[in-house]
Amino acid sequence: MKSCFSDTRGAITVLGLFAALVATGLVFYVVGVGEAIRHRETMQDAADASAFAAAVLHARGMNLLVLVNLVMAGALAVLVMLKVLITVVAVAIAIVLALAIPTFGASLVALAPLTTVQTALFQAEAALRGPVFAVLRIGNRTAAAIRRAVPAAAWARANAVVQDDAFDDIPETGVPLPPRIELPTEDDDFERLCGRAGRVVGEIVMLPFDKIGVLPDAVQDAIGDAIEALVAAFSPWFCGAGEGGVPPKLTYSVERWIPSIESTSECLGSQLTSGCLDAGDAELNALFDQTTGACPAEGAAGHDDCLTRAEDARHECRTTPGIQSYVYQIERRRRAYWAEDGRVRHTDDDLALDSDDPSDHDEVLSSERSERDERLCDGRWSEDPRGPACVITEVPRFTASMLPELRDAARVIEIEVVRHVHACLVEEEQTLIEQDPGMLEDRTGMASQRVAFESGGFDVELGGEPFQMRILVMGETPSDRAARGVAVAGGGSLEAGGDLPLADLGRMSIAQAEMYYPSTDLADRPDWMWNMRWRARMRRVHVPAIGMLDSACSAVPGLDCTAVLGPLQAWGTIIAH
Repeated sequence: MKSCFSDTRGAITVLGLFAALVATGLVFYVVGVGEAIRHRETMQDAADASAFAAAVLHARGMNLLVLVNLVMAGALAVLVMLKVLITVVAVAIAIVLALAIPTFGASLVALAPLTTVQTALFQAEAALRGPVFAVLRIGNRTAAAIRRAVPAAAWARANAVVQDDAFDDIPETGVPLPPRIELPTEDDDFERLCGRAGRVVGEIVMLPFDKIGVLPDAVQDAIGDAIEALVAAFSPWFCGAGEGGVPPKLTYSVERWIPSIESTSECLGSQLTSGCLDAGDAELNALFDQTTGACPAEGAAGHDDCLTRAEDARHECRTTPGIQSYVYQIERRRRAYWAEDGRVRHTDDDLALDSDDPSDHDEVLSSERSERDERLCDGRWSEDPRGPACVITEVPRFTASMLPELRDAARVIEIEVVRHVHACLVEEEQTLIEQDPGMLEDRTGMASQRVAFESGGFDVELGGEPFQMRILVMGETPSDRAARGVAVAGGGSLEAGGDLPLADLGRMSIAQAEMYYPSTDLADRPDWMWNMRWRARMRRVHVPAIGMLDSACSAVPGLDCTAVLGPLQAWGTIIAH
């Protein structure tokens, strides 16, 4: 008996048994916790990767919109460049016209080539206007499509990342918190696009100075800003559409014949040259005899055209204000007055005009072409084309008391009459730069994009909610081996406690990233959509309000929002990622 109590053999076996039990528990604990950690890390890696992928795609979408803006500005810059050149040529023409008097017309030598260049520029601008406006409308529609397609594509990309084989099929789906319908941009004012096109033109103009280093960068930037502001202010002229500006107007005085002469009208309609009026003079002079001022004889070539023009001129020159001079046929005539049927008659009166008897008509003593600067006929115009336009000579008034005298013998006097008015010269203002009304018809659908001031109920500021991308990744429940291992180590039971069941915690993971523009100066806001500098980065998770979560959760078919949102909201209050 004594030997049993004193025998120490096999004591280490008892200690080994207890050590084995502890080691087994530790092994199970390490295996269980390790598997839970692996599951958790895989879920978080999937959430991080999907959130960053979504943010990258959003940033690329913003840069793509910037590219569309730049393409639109480049296309519009073609029209702006042409309008700038037209304006410069118009100013040069105005200077040439202003110098015509002090140089005694010597400066007019430059008029013809300048107006030829101006006409060519107008024609080029008119030919390119339609295609450029088509590019602007296509760009605007493309931007609208990108604005709506990118968030959907980003969600699809995030889901594709979540379901990648690299995550061992542990995560199942990703849910955006909250879902975004479109990028936070909107149509800008058309004047902004027009101004940017002006800046492109300014950069082209400044390019030689930049290459040779004559002007500092600050001066070039100031010139670019000035050109941009000028073009934006006068967008109806430089860009052919928009509001808020008045196109520059440059006019000059021009003389032309009325009724219109075809060669002069065509000349003035397309360009201003010193030969326009000369061409009209030549065509006018060919219509009638330059010595007598008379139309060609009846039956001769041009007779009918001359009489028709004289009839038109009689009407237009009588009713048009501001006549400078007249070209007309003046005749010296011998006119007879006599008494007949109790009234005084004279040759070429109303009763005699249609007579074939030469004695019923005035005797024409002479005829000549004449010009007169002062008022012709002094308002005493005759509208009857069969007779003279007016009588210049003051004719004596024959009263009833003179009838006996005129019955005995006719009284003959010499008079001067205006037989035909061939043309009159009028001075008018013609616009060197004339805005085509068709260019201002509609600017709808041609605007560039800008960052919106409000999106989804949030004010849009850098770092704000519209730029955040949160992805909630839902996956499979962690393996039972992890729970069993921890349970073994805990003596066969596991009480998670609190509001966060271990299973719910393990099958959810959330990550947050953002797209951003690298600027902290709010004055740079107009440049946010004109520089391809949008980037993506990871951010600490800030779980949004429960209302936003609910709208996001309800967008996922078959998801139990009640079971998800409660733990997630509580989780967001205690976990800093």
